[in-house]
Amino acid sequence: MKKISFSGWENCVELTCGDFRLVVTTEVGPRIIAAFLKDSPNLFYVNEASAGAKGGDEWRIYGGHRLWTSPEAHPRTYEPDNHEAGFVEDGDSAEFSSGTDPRTGIYKSIKIRPLGENAFELTHKIANNSMWDVELAAWALSKMAP
Repeated sequence: MKKISFSGWENCVELTCGDFRLVVTTEVGPRIIAAFLKDSPNLFYVNEASAGAKGGDEWRIYGGHRLWTSPEAHPRTYEPDNHEAGFVEDGDSAEFSSGTDPRTGIYKSIKIRPLGENAFELTHKIANNSMWDVELAAWALSKMAP
């Protein structure tokens, strides 16, 4: 793992496994913003209008891979992920989370672990930390480049 800048975000983490690399921005998210195999272009779409943006209350399409909730419901599903996502290293893996959203009470994280042979394992976690029962499921989306 190493710290890099990518697409206007200064605080990203690059994880490498063989010839496969993932880039996770910690300025919004949790969100994997890029994936590369060898010297390929980014396999994920990045919305140039939102690249490098952070903060604010409006929902943005950044691109990349993110975790949200199903069934789709306003405002929970479209809660902006414009705030920092910290990460915790655990050996060769890292778990990225922005904590519990204060408006929805929903906690989301993505844990990334290299498996060898150009492969990563992603573990998506959602928890309801609100005072009310909420029926939901993890919905992991990858916005691919054309």
